[in-house]
Amino acid sequence: MSRIALRSFVLALSVLGACQQPPPTPGTVPPGGTTLTTVNGNPVTQEMVDATLSQLPEDLRKRLEQTGQISQVQDQLVVGELLWRKALERNLHTDPQMQLTLALAQRNALADALLDKTIAERSTPERIQKYYDDHAVQYARPQAKLRVMVLESEAVAAEVKAQLDGGADFATLATQKSKDPNSAPKGGELGWLGKTELRGPLGEPVFAAEKGAVVGPIATPTGALLFKVEDKRDKVPLEEVKEEITGKLKQELAEEYIKELKDGAQIGGAGGASVAAPAGGAAPAGGAAPAGGAAPAGGAAPAPAAPAAPAAP
Repeated sequence: MSRIALRSFVLALSVLGACQQPPPTPGTVPPGGTTLTTVNGNPVTQEMVDATLSQLPEDLRKRLEQTGQISQVQDQLVVGELLWRKALERNLHTDPQMQLTLALAQRNALADALLDKTIAERSTPERIQKYYDDHAVQYARPQAKLRVMVLESEAVAAEVKAQLDGGADFATLATQKSKDPNSAPKGGELGWLGKTELRGPLGEPVFAAEKGAVVGPIATPTGALLFKVEDKRDKVPLEEVKEEITGKLKQELAEEYIKELKDGAQIGGAGGASVAAPAGGAAPAGGAAPAGGAAPAGGAAPAPAAPAAPAAP
């Protein structure tokens, strides 16, 4: 055999060998990463913990981080490693029904990733501004930026107000004299509040006052109150509700993208006849529709749920 023919033969064998390689075992984690612990010599990595945390609701993830309970995720991964390897030993992954379940789970994961990426790409400043403008009435809430002092009696409040009228600094006196443990360390600062957030008789006099005015004393069961109106505005600015709007846009953008895909697709019935896509193309509540992935008639198993999140503190 000539050298050229031999080289061609070796190349053909290598290509054939590559084509005949078995698919990776379901659940195999890419190698590498920072090992946190091992289970029978197999690593549980920081990257596995991070990936698991990324699948949890943001509020739960933050609570786990704040309370130092991230270790619960590592414990779950240790248990998952033991169960996964036992499942492989029993060849559960070769069962046709399980293979379908695993395939649908992979489709769901990729579909969710696509939707997340598309939503991020379409959550542009222009789109956020449009949502804000379209919902202008919702954000047209008169607000006042306030400081407060809670004092023992109206007599004490009258004395403090006289000091303020003489030029004393409201924040300094609030730190020294206010009985409110929450606001006193911050110089009585309350931030921006709407009229409905001031209970009872407080809203009317405060919102009737001009910027810079001191309002009170106002008698309440907890003491006599003095307010400083530091600023006023007629609506909540976009910067303060941008994150809220981004969250509200997620479902809208997901439904919009899914409708585009359906409108551009040929969707046929069981007998091959064309059927119309559902009006509006809305994604099912609680998550994105799997790509191409309605379960076949006859009871295909749904994609397995993610591992249970650690209990919230």
